[in-house]
Formats: sequence, C-alpha cells, structure tokens
Amino acid sequence: MTMAINQEWCNQNAGRAYPLKENSTRYPTLNGQALTGSQLPNYVIVDFALATSAAVTTRIYLSMFSYASGLATFIFSDSTGVQVGIISISTSTHVANTTYYFLGLGTYEDSVGKITIGDISSLSNDMVPGVYTFDLAATELEPTTIRPDSKGIKSLRIIDSGETSEPIYGDVTLIAGANVSLTYLPADNGIRIDAITGDGLIEECSCTEESERLTNVVRTINGVAIADAWIDSGDSCIEVTTSGNIIKITNKCTEPCCDCPELEFLTQSLQVLNSAVKNLETYAQQLETRMSSFMQNYILTVAGA
Repeated sequence: MTMAINQEWCNQNAGRAYPLKENSTRYPTLNGQALTGSQLPNYVIVDFALATSAAVTTRIYLSMFSYASGLATFIFSDSTGVQVGIISISTSTHVANTTYYFLGLGTYEDSVGKITIGDISSLSNDMVPGVYTFDLAATELEPTTIRPDSKGIKSLRIIDSGETSEPIYGDVTLIAGANVSLTYLPADNGIRIDAITGDGLIEECSCTEESERLTNVVRTINGVAIADAWIDSGDSCIEVTTSGNIIKITNKCTEPCCDCPELEFLTQSLQVLNSAVKNLETYAQQLETRMSSFMQNYILTVAGA
C-alpha cells in the first residue's frame, strides 16, 4: 500500500521553472554568451506576481541576480531593457518560502510586485557567489504572473459641514446646483466647475424689503435660520455676552499661563526645532538615496567587470 504525498505550491515550484517560463534556460550570460556551466536553480524563485498598468503584451524577465556578503538582489526588466523593479533580501535572516514586496521604478512607478524566495540555504553549492546577468530567453516570467492593474475610482464620499457621507458606488452623476456650472473637457478627460451668476441658476431668496436694504446681514448659522439659532455656553465656566454686533465668549475658570513674550519665545523655539527636524529628514532621505544608488552602481560595476 502506497501513501499519496501532496506537495504544497511553493515546494512544487522549487522543482520546476515556474514562475519562469517552462522553456527558459536560466543560464546567465557574459558578453552575449551563455554560461552553461552555471544555472539559476529552480528553488530560488518559487512564485512571482506583478500588478502593472503597462500594455498587456509587456514581457518581464529577471535581468540580474547577485548574492554575496549575506545579501541577495533581484533586478527585473521588460523586454526593451527598461528596469521594472529591484529588491534585496538578507540571506542570513531569510526563511524559506517568504514573500517580499517591491514597488516599480521609473515608468513602472505605479506597479507593485511580490516575489517568493524558496530555500536558498544551499545556493552556494550550486552557484558561485557573484553577479549574474540574464537575457529574456533565459529568465522570462510566465505571462500569467503579469497582471493588469486597471486604475479607477472605487467610490466617492461627500464632505459637507464637517460631515462625511457613506461611500457612493456605481455610476455617479454630478448635478450643477445654484450658481454652479459643470463642463466636461474631453481633451483633459476632466470636469470643470465654475461659479457663475444669472442664467436662471440663482436661488430665490425670501427676504423682506427692510433686510434687503441692510448689508452684512446674518441669515443662517450652519444652515439654521438666525431666528432659531441660540448660542449656549453649556458650561458654568463659559460666559457668553453681547454688545451691539459683538458676541464675546469668556472662560471664567482659567487664565492664560503664558503672556505674549513667553508665547513668542515658545513659538520661536518650536520653529527652530521644526527646522532641525526637517534638516534631519532631508539628510536621511539623501543618505537613503545615496545608499540605494551605491548598491545599484556596485551591482552594475561588478556585472560589467
């Protein structure tokens, strides 16, 4: 009696070319010649997926692979040689069948990819540590691993007077209200919103003759008619008083702990700290950019050596 053994997906891929194409040679190249004495093992890449808005005919392949000093780097390009994405992993902390995510580069900046690396603990026995370059025929990825990422608006929300509506799905129609004109611009694939007057779009206002002769008349507060609006302190510490057209709200329970000179000093100190933080952030970004550029230049230099 024999027992059936079911292999998991990644373990199956460790014994076959997938996600590389079935007929891929996986031989690196040097000066245009295939190095048949060295081959990328199947167990290195056991799964791959790239979501991109590029043309459906786009072909992606592993253009460079390097591993040395506890670092493995994968560079993917399209069939024209344009880099799609790059990702580096630590070989010392890597766990078999771990998935890593990366963002696209340049014209592929809106692309998102993920790669699953198998058990590479014995990689040094099959490949000499170094930098390897590949061509399209050697390491092209299966077409099913390249997935179209159609950009679109999933839903709309309306924010009015601080209130946010529930998501609006499906076909949404924009309707011009009072004193507003909507114009579709085919050349820009956009909608222009203009504030206008006249043309029968002015909402009628039921105002008395006396109020129409006045200026700066408050008719509503947050949509509530002024006749029905009340200002209530709601707290024994808050006092509301009026004088003419002035509404004064006073906190009777506390006094400011800082005078103007102290507040000015604190403001200046915060501005200095804020400037220092921005300088540190800029320096950190520059350092990250230089490190990334250094790694890529190092890989490309070694590859060309």
